[in-house]
Amino acid sequence: IYIKQDENNICQIEYIPEKFSWAGFILNTIWLIYNRLWSQALLFLAALVLVYQLELAYIIAPNISLIIWIGISFFVGFTGNDMIRRRLEKQGYVFNDVIVASSESEAELKFICQNYQEEKFDA
Repeated sequence: IYIKQDENNICQIEYIPEKFSWAGFILNTIWLIYNRLWSQALLFLAALVLVYQLELAYIIAPNISLIIWIGISFFVGFTGNDMIRRRLEKQGYVFNDVIVASSESEAELKFICQNYQEEKFDA
């Protein structure tokens, strides 16, 4: 869970799962753009264009380019949520807590209840 507090003392909370990103694996560039990971999306597109050009020039075989594309897709799937975390930290968000939950709504509920209990006992 990442939190950013603005000048009006309003908190923005982001819940980032710690798991493989299937959307990042399958949708690649679209997922990177959707999550505002601009430089990573450009690098991914550049890599795909490079591999495609190497294949057209008969420098690498089509099956090798497919293996490279799948490898890059796995990389995005495994590291996609970490890329989001780094983007949030650059935007001023601060890591706050780890919540074990099966969904984002469950994590949100646990986080709110946990912080309510802390405020209740601090008062």
